[in-house]
Parts: sequence; C-alpha cells; structure tokens
Amino acid sequence: IKTWLYFLAIVWMETKDTTNIRIEEFIKVSRELGHKINKRMITNAILKVKRTENMLKSKRTKLDLEKEIKSRIKIVFQKDLNHILFEAVKEFFTDEVEYEKIKMEMLLLADKILNKISYKHIQNLNYKAFTAGLIYYIGQSLDNRKIFTQSLVERASKFSSTTIRKKYHELKDLMGDPQTLKH
Repeated sequence: IKTWLYFLAIVWMETKDTTNIRIEEFIKVSRELGHKINKRMITNAILKVKRTENMLKSKRTKLDLEKEIKSRIKIVFQKDLNHILFEAVKEFFTDEVEYEKIKMEMLLLADKILNKISYKHIQNLNYKAFTAGLIYYIGQSLDNRKIFTQSLVERASKFSSTTIRKKYHELKDLMGDPQTLKH
C-alpha cells in the first residue's frame, strides 16, 4: 500500500466523525485529485493504521514495566505472607497483634528493598519465586531468624526450598547480608 493511501485513510478517519461526508463522496473527491482509490483499499489502509496505532500505544517504557513488576511482587508478597497463619508462628509472639505488626514491618521493608533493586535485576525473573526468596530474606533480617523458616515459606508460597534458597542467595548477593538491614 502506498504512503498516500495511508495519508488518505488518516484524513478519512479524522473527518468521518466530524462531518456528514460519506465515504463514497470522499473516494470521489480523492479520484478527482488523481488518486486511484476504492472503498476496499481505504478500509484496508484504515485497519493497518489502527493496528499500528494500537501497537504504538501498547509499547510501554522500562519505568512502566519496572513499576508493574514491582507492584506484582508486592501483591504476591502480601498474599504469601497472609498465607502464613498466626497458628504456625504463635510460639514466637505474645499475641496476634504483635504478629500483624511484624508483617507490616516486613511489607515496608520489602518496599524499601524493591526501591533499591533496578529493572535489570527483575526484568527476566519469575516474580512469584523471587517473592518467596524475598520473604525468607526479610525473615532472616528479623531479630529472631527462626520465625520465617524455609519450610514455612515453602508451605506459604508453594515453591521448593531449593528455589527459595536460590532466590535468597541472589538477594543476598544484590543487597548484602539480611542482618545488616535496618527496620
């Protein structure tokens, strides 16, 4: 399809909704101007212009993708953390309120960690597996490191301890020892 046809398709798309000109009249005027055009040609050109428009709209920036991935990680983090019931860790807490407070601190710490991690480190990962490792990593930063054990995170996230350990070590290499994190 020739460039002039795309131009005419764009002109038609812009004028059809704002005027009462019918496509037949538009084609007739285009022919009078020397363009060999018919209804099928203009329809195909319009479809191609719309596809191109949609493709360009769907291209997202790195920043948008990074925000989207980090948002998903936060959601899965909270979901998996909520799968760890108080009954499973009650021996470490005086009451459920204290446990909920620790979970909130962990969420805030996860947010701080994610803000420090660049897009290149999260662009090609399984964010659900990464989240399981993140829970374990943050759990290891607590005063009592025995609360969020690998087996507990494994039950909550449904990932193997090997996967959790692998993601934990990736985070440790990236962020340093979890004991050095400030709450």
